[in-house]
Amino acid sequence: MEKWTLSRREFVGVLGTTGALGIGTLGDVARAHRAWAADPVRGPIAFWSRETFNNGARQPLLKEQAAAFDKRNPGATTTVQFMPFQESIAKTQAALAAGTPPDVGQQGPDVGTQFAAAGNLLDLTAVAAELRGDLVPLQRDAYVTWQGKTYGIPWWSETRVLFYHKDLLDKAGVKPPTTWAEWVETAQKLTSGEQYGFAFSAESTFPGQLWVPLGVSNGGRIIDKAGTVVSNSAPMREALQFVADFYTKHKTMPAATPTYKRTDVHQLFILKKIAMLVDNGEVLQTIEQTNPAMLKTVGAVTVPVNKAGDVSRSFLGGFTLFVFAKSTNQPGALAFLRSLYEKEWYTRYLVNTNGAALPVVQATASADFYRTNDLLRTMVTQLSTAVRYGGPDYGNTPWTGEAEGKLLFSQPVVEVINGKKSVDQALADMTAALKTLAKQ
Repeated sequence: MEKWTLSRREFVGVLGTTGALGIGTLGDVARAHRAWAADPVRGPIAFWSRETFNNGARQPLLKEQAAAFDKRNPGATTTVQFMPFQESIAKTQAALAAGTPPDVGQQGPDVGTQFAAAGNLLDLTAVAAELRGDLVPLQRDAYVTWQGKTYGIPWWSETRVLFYHKDLLDKAGVKPPTTWAEWVETAQKLTSGEQYGFAFSAESTFPGQLWVPLGVSNGGRIIDKAGTVVSNSAPMREALQFVADFYTKHKTMPAATPTYKRTDVHQLFILKKIAMLVDNGEVLQTIEQTNPAMLKTVGAVTVPVNKAGDVSRSFLGGFTLFVFAKSTNQPGALAFLRSLYEKEWYTRYLVNTNGAALPVVQATASADFYRTNDLLRTMVTQLSTAVRYGGPDYGNTPWTGEAEGKLLFSQPVVEVINGKKSVDQALADMTAALKTLAKQ
């Protein structure tokens, strides 16, 4: 994948068609900026961010935007603290208990719903109304809503596709798989000596984010339309078995896989020790930084399905922004939140993630630098059918974020590949734990 560079003309063209307000001309840009740029804000503004991905590659641009915001608001002092998932949950919960939360937060929709249901977030319905018409459809997860009000605004999304090395598949005489059976067959043919056909990380939330969408694609659900936990079903069991079998039965994954962090899997893919992996654009960002020439020989397809005709599903990742109800500087928090959608910076930020973060603004997602790149186009296509734990039928719940934080969705995969439980027992135990959370 080539590194994106935009001429002034091209960049102005992007600005003319993108933006959370659907702005069409530079005059409109100026008018919208004036509409959002209220009186200068003052005082400290604390933003607790989850932008720790890809070894912090995104952090400089976010710090730059915070500094630019303070320059426009001389009385403001904006600080950004970066935290990984589980650390961010623990620190936020502790701060909420102490009555000293930050001003602005960034979390996935499930966690945001948990905070909203507990009364910890500021009502952002008016802000959502400013953005609503120009955001891409995100299943039922475009907003964090609770009891008819909006508390979180989508900022960016991500999803996973099946990446592969074109030359390795050509050498083995196989094509990119489109079904589960082809996926297994291709992985087996690509496994030889020190080269393995497919691998995934058993770290953190990733295993759950791999197998749950496969189960949904297969006709299963974690939660049905009525909000009932229904995860102990044949389609979900089949998906869990399918994922675990790559390691336990087909032996197309390295023996040390249960110990691999996600960065380990990325490095093995770059070294061509692994021929295929399911991941988001972070792996492309890593390749661009370490071996950019390799991007020309990397391909991508949407996640294979069990049966032809099934809808390809992948995990709908990404983040929402929200303001805490007990923020000591709500005007500053709201102003800074809005600044993170500023047209020029938002476009530059998303473009510079090399597909690791995908835009939630419709016009940006349809811009040429996404449509003309095969890898990015595949990810944007996959995003249209990606799902969170509620699947396509049910929105976020206050408890799915807690379940994810406790790794309840990942444990079945880890327990099965480590030989601690059978597929049936691991799925039954997860279902029981989810039902307990749902009742609380």
